[in-house]
Amino acid sequence: IPLQAFKTADKSREFSLAGLATSKVNWASESEVVALERCKNLINFATGDSMKVEEKYKNPVIIKPAAIGIFNLNSLPYLESNIEAVLSRFAIIKFETTFSSNPKGNQKKADPRLKEDKDFVCKEILPAFLNRLIKEFNLLLEEGIDYSTIEGALFDMQYSSSHLHRYIEDCDIYECELEEGISPSELMLHYCKWSELQGIMELNASGYCSRVINVNKYDKPITDVTTITKRFKSIFPNLMYGKDKNGNRKIGLRIGNLSAITS
Repeated sequence: IPLQAFKTADKSREFSLAGLATSKVNWASESEVVALERCKNLINFATGDSMKVEEKYKNPVIIKPAAIGIFNLNSLPYLESNIEAVLSRFAIIKFETTFSSNPKGNQKKADPRLKEDKDFVCKEILPAFLNRLIKEFNLLLEEGIDYSTIEGALFDMQYSSSHLHRYIEDCDIYECELEEGISPSELMLHYCKWSELQGIMELNASGYCSRVINVNKYDKPITDVTTITKRFKSIFPNLMYGKDKNGNRKIGLRIGNLSAITS
């Protein structure tokens, strides 16, 4: 069952998820990229929470999935927020090496028998692979799983998913007390200038967005100052916003690297 089936089930009937009722391992050969935090059924599946599934011509049933989910993708999934519901439930394992029988560039040479000769794989590869699995399984039972090695991949997923993460990184945006923060319009002007330099939007004479150049359905740029607080709060869940002691509207954010918007 691929990722897009979970997304479809959020909006329609859950026919595509019926197999999860008896599944122990759900390994989809290839999946389309989806926005993880927006897929409720996928998060419920990863958590083992109750889900409603339905077979055709049968009444819906409630299940508690117990399967392990593995999804193969050609690119990283989308994640804008820092929500714990996603980061604590998904592990991103990147395979960055490409193999070929006739390697070019950064490709590495691979024996074509690995793909074409089942007897060779069964006799020469699988016994060694099984021995490795047995050895590593014992270590797994003793030491558990060290997820620290994939933290970089999670950061890469966020960074590639959301231009806001790149903006925050480039300009050193950090949280602060409300009184020390900046106004929504000040943040918006700074963000718009950075977005212009990134080729995301064109600006009008006032420094605000006049036209969006590069639109991604999962990563739309901010074009209205009234929505900027909501978008940043998705990344900073504890973000403070409101009026300061003088009655001025503020967001509890500071810009550490002002030079990032100089062209």
